[in-house]
Amino acid sequence: MELKFRKVHIDSRFRATGSHSDFTYELAEPFDCPDGCICYMDNAVIPMSWDSVGEHNKYLYLAERDRRVLPYVYYVRRIEIAKKFYSGVTLRKAIEDQLNLNIDPSSGITNNYAVAYDSSSNVLTITHPGIQNDFYLLSDDDLKYYNSNLLAINKTNPQSANNLLRNLESDSIISAVESYPYTNSWTSNFIDIVNHHSVYIHSSLSSFNTLGCRGESSIIAKVPSSASWGSTIFHNVSSSVDFVDVGKRNISHISFAIKDGSGNTVDLKGASWSLSLVFAIKE
Repeated sequence: MELKFRKVHIDSRFRATGSHSDFTYELAEPFDCPDGCICYMDNAVIPMSWDSVGEHNKYLYLAERDRRVLPYVYYVRRIEIAKKFYSGVTLRKAIEDQLNLNIDPSSGITNNYAVAYDSSSNVLTITHPGIQNDFYLLSDDDLKYYNSNLLAINKTNPQSANNLLRNLESDSIISAVESYPYTNSWTSNFIDIVNHHSVYIHSSLSSFNTLGCRGESSIIAKVPSSASWGSTIFHNVSSSVDFVDVGKRNISHISFAIKDGSGNTVDLKGASWSLSLVFAIKE
């Protein structure tokens, strides 16, 4: 059985609608796929251009305690980290600056936070010296059970930057701010500036026979972030089962989106990407 096309080349610069990260591509010539036709995604070329901190992971949440009087007075702040790609050194400076910014002068919380980066262990240490104040950096677990009117937190989408610091889990479930284990020094786990270790290509070509991390059925490829920031990721077919069944379909428009494991569209910062589609008859 002959196919009208064996290979179709796609480039996000020539999309019909959408952005480089999420677009619809119109084929110059539509065609019918016969029964038994399958499609492989091959030769994907994707710039590793996404930031360490983006729209979906830009906030840290900080509980603070003024210990000058009894009973102690508590505060909760949201710290916004600028959206960009970071190294350990630049992330240290960004977090330190934000910790010391926008502190209510009447709160009694002093702006003498310091953040140190240890390149040998790739961790950050936050300190707030003195006996007047101490603090607690809320983990993602803490955000789920947070129960205080000191700060309104969108629990369904806190846009948490905790994955940067690997501050994801807590030893116990605590909902009351007053019960947090306050400290004058806190050290992160192994920091992670990559943000997305793999990205997922979603497409209307999907035949709904794959299952994503959250139950998605529109993924046609998982692409590891195998390049450093500013370089290019090259991804090819890695398995004979990496096909999608497109038999008995008329194809004129195809949608593509690059998303992270949480289903968020990955911001490529305006960079284009391309791929090839290989069509064949399944034996």
